[in-house]
Amino acid sequence: YVEKYPGYEQAVNVRKSVESSSASVARGRRLYEKSCQVCHGPDGSGPEKGPANSNVAPRNLANPIEYKYGASDQAIWRSIKYGI
Repeated sequence: YVEKYPGYEQAVNVRKSVESSSASVARGRRLYEKSCQVCHGPDGSGPEKGPANSNVAPRNLANPIEYKYGASDQAIWRSIKYGI
């Protein structure tokens, strides 16, 4: 992936940095609601079409098989940091 997808080389050494707790889950939920929900929907399954400024429908985050770069911590970090 490093050669094929820009930004992936920076993701190679990414490790989970936040332990799961009720507080971290609540923080993640707030971040999702603020930054992601508008395109991916409240449950992550994505609406029928993306935002008005895009011709790409948002990925279904509820189904990791659909993740463009994979579902590893590194791949998810890269997607959040750099987009699709």
